[in-house]
Amino acid sequence: MAAVRRDAETEAGRRARALALLAERSGSEPLFRQACEAFAILLGYRWAGLLLLEEQGSLRLEAAWGASALSAPAPWPLSALSEWHQASGAEANLPGLAEAVGFPVESCRVQAIKSPGGEVIGQLWALHDESDDSEARHQDLAALLASWAAGEAERQRLQQEVAQSKDTLDILLNHMREAVMLFGPDLRVRAINRRMCEIFGYSESLFQNATLDDIIRYNVAQGEYGPGDPEALARRRHEMVIAGVPDNFEYRRPDGRVLEVQGRALPRGGYLRSMIDVTSHRRLQDALRESERRYRVVTEMTSDLVFSYLVQGDRFLPEWMAGSPFAKRLGVEPQVNLERLVYAADRPLLEACKERLLSGRGCVEELRLDLGDGVLWVHLTTQPEIDPASGRTMRVFGALKDITESKRAEVRLREAMRAVELADRTKSDFLANMSHELRTPLNAIIGFAEVMEHEMLGPLGQPVYRDYVGDIRASGLHLLEIINDILDVSKAEAGKLELDQEPVAPRELIESCLRLVRQRAEQAQVDLRVELPKRTPLLLGDPRRLKQILLNLLTNAIKFSPLGGIVRLSIRIGPRSGILIEVVDSGIGMSAEEVTRALQPFTQLHPGLHRGHEGTGLGLPLSRRLVELHDGTLTLDTTPGKGTRVRVQLPPSRIVYRRRRLKMSDAVQVREARDSDPL
Repeated sequence: MAAVRRDAETEAGRRARALALLAERSGSEPLFRQACEAFAILLGYRWAGLLLLEEQGSLRLEAAWGASALSAPAPWPLSALSEWHQASGAEANLPGLAEAVGFPVESCRVQAIKSPGGEVIGQLWALHDESDDSEARHQDLAALLASWAAGEAERQRLQQEVAQSKDTLDILLNHMREAVMLFGPDLRVRAINRRMCEIFGYSESLFQNATLDDIIRYNVAQGEYGPGDPEALARRRHEMVIAGVPDNFEYRRPDGRVLEVQGRALPRGGYLRSMIDVTSHRRLQDALRESERRYRVVTEMTSDLVFSYLVQGDRFLPEWMAGSPFAKRLGVEPQVNLERLVYAADRPLLEACKERLLSGRGCVEELRLDLGDGVLWVHLTTQPEIDPASGRTMRVFGALKDITESKRAEVRLREAMRAVELADRTKSDFLANMSHELRTPLNAIIGFAEVMEHEMLGPLGQPVYRDYVGDIRASGLHLLEIINDILDVSKAEAGKLELDQEPVAPRELIESCLRLVRQRAEQAQVDLRVELPKRTPLLLGDPRRLKQILLNLLTNAIKFSPLGGIVRLSIRIGPRSGILIEVVDSGIGMSAEEVTRALQPFTQLHPGLHRGHEGTGLGLPLSRRLVELHDGTLTLDTTPGKGTRVRVQLPPSRIVYRRRRLKMSDAVQVREARDSDPL
């Protein structure tokens, strides 16, 4: 092809037009397209485009001017474009390029676009349909165009990075737990996060382009800084920020919330203020301080020593100790190992306790502490704290309680019990011996009195002697009865009193007792009345002891009844209620205190009264014990001056029903048969 002729005037005109275009820098025209147009005009080419280098090594068309916009070119690799640029004529056409620009490409001019650091970031391309074999012209202006395009590319890149950074900053600020407000060098709000707006009730639009003074005055109007002159408050806050001194303080809002405030000046001007709501944390701290205060008061008042040990392997390291009085007494400090105070003979007990703690079990033990000037008994209680992850004991909590006095009291009590047991044995031995020693002569007296009373060996002579002998025999029997009661009480207290049980007919038992006391009742002018059911079943018990119970109760009732008084004996038997025996008198009665004394052996309630009230004080205590041996209870219902009611209650298991013929060997095996009819 023939070369295109361009004279100097034409070239000068094109240069002037390109420079004028660059000078316009129209805000409505994309800057990259202006560069392409100026490049095409300068060279006198039909098409110019600006391509930027992508990361994958290809060029992307950013802007174009000329025959076609070429808005979506193929992503040609940089290597292919380089080879195409080195070719000439028709060989230079890339596939689809002529169709894209609208003409066959015969000439191509390329100007590299470099970053401020000298790195190629793109190229300016100019295409023409005529060949151009002339030397490069206007290199200075082309380089200027490339530099201008490079600057614009860098500016856009920076704008994009700034936008991305701002978006990232907004995300970070709005996801912070702290409330943040950022001021620029002109002390206008540059950024405020959502948390700050939530705490103070700000709207995001309220502080757009607002100044520090605007915010301070707004807070003063809301009462955030407390009472005082608004202007003075606002001025003081402003001065605090202007001074640029880092501050860190707590601020209590009118609603009671506590904020931890931090503020500092920025290196290139501006100010950053952050706040965090520490209300719950401060409440916990206050509660903890109050708890610690109460704990100190309690530990200082308690007599116990409370401690904890850290466990490392099999080592127990002192951690803390509380309980000032006890610690002072022991002469130890919080970091002193109490193990060294343990009495040598008790250290195996302590080692066994440590083994249990290491295995995750608590330990309770009594140990002796050697204080040098004496031995102190302590009660040790310990509990391990287990690591959930490893299951190992990581800490031990414990308490020491001084039990020295209780140990001494225990020793004194054991000694007293031994003394009581010894005295009881001595008493029992004495009573047994005395009973034997007294029974022998009494039996002789009673026997000889009977011989003399019946004049078996001849007449006594004077009739009065027969009366005297009768008195001797009666007195001897009375003494023998007393000795027997004393011996029975002694056996009962020693737990050696046993029953000889068999079926007993209640009617026969009562009639036998009445024969023995009827004469005494007549002599005392007491009306003796008996209430018995028509039919009574047999009772399982010791007939001699049951008779002894009834005789004691009837004798007491007659003895304490006045002349003309009434004594009632009644018995009621039911399959469910059991056996109820009642002895009621109209005598002098007893107070609650006297009832307690009456049930104690060897106690007389009325020692100063007439002879009819004399006795050993063994009747009621012995009767109660005999009733208890029969699985029953004896109770007294009495009022001073209104008489006494004695109730003997035996369980239903003591009732014998004739469902089959009884054998004496079966008597002790008889049990309640509630579906049978009583005799």
